[in-house]
Amino acid sequence: PGSPEGKARLALNLFKASAAPEDSKENIKEK
Repeated sequence: PGSPEGKARLALNLFKASAAPEDSKENIKEK
């Protein structure tokens, strides 16, 4: 945590989740 790479990955995941909330919800349910 705190590393630029980690923050970028987190931001990307957040962006993907907000861009396709239904998709991310289904992915979380599967896993």
